[in-house]
Amino acid sequence: LIMVAAVFSWGLFSVLLRRQAVPLPALAFLTTQILLGTLVILPFYLVDLWFFKGGFELSQDTALPLLYFAIFPGILAYAFWNHGVQTIGPTRSAIFMYLTPVFASVLATIFLGESLGLFHVTGGLLILAGLLLATRTGRRAKTPAAANAQNTTGDNDA
Repeated sequence: LIMVAAVFSWGLFSVLLRRQAVPLPALAFLTTQILLGTLVILPFYLVDLWFFKGGFELSQDTALPLLYFAIFPGILAYAFWNHGVQTIGPTRSAIFMYLTPVFASVLATIFLGESLGLFHVTGGLLILAGLLLATRTGRRAKTPAAANAQNTTGDNDA
């Protein structure tokens, strides 16, 4: 149920991002998003910290991963997503989310020493082929009804 709510809110955010003109510069808008997100999640973190003794200890071992997660999936990913949605719209941007497992597989191979299997390569190629088909531009075949309507209006390409 939480995942359904998350997917719904992400979709709503993406659609509203494109439809509503944001009167802020991109960096200010991103900062506002991060601050609001922090305020929303802060009560849950505090409950976990106080009642369940959760949280983490900031040390030399945890500082670098925390910095990595703050910069790459935290700041840059949202900045690129916002730019993409504002540039090409939420529908066309959404199809690029299918690249997540491709990048996860490649990065796991590079940084974690995971082995890349045939199913990874096959899946990656299918994803790339799907993205190519979904994003290619060009003339689409006319349906008979559309061709007939064009002929009756006198608009002919020839």
